Amino acid sequence: MILDETDIKYLLRKNGYSYKKVAEQLDVSFQIVYEVSRGIKTSRRIRTHIEQLLGIKEGTLRISKERCPPLIKVA
Repeated sequence: MILDETDIKYLLRKNGYSYKKVAEQLDVSFQIVYEVSRGIKTSRRIRTHIEQLLGIKEGTLRISKERCPPLIKVA
């Protein structure tokens, strides 16, 4: 599954999480979680944790630096 930062942020919020909560759970900085979700930095640990929170099969999340087509269509 290919997601960009906007999709990841939306899905985390929909499931009751934020970058801050993810950072606290992993004992890392908010900034590194943000940078991983933007595709600026890579971290298997953070990506795997986000996959677990979103219910995505481990190892299938791909983070795009480019804006992906909308995940949800707005009427």
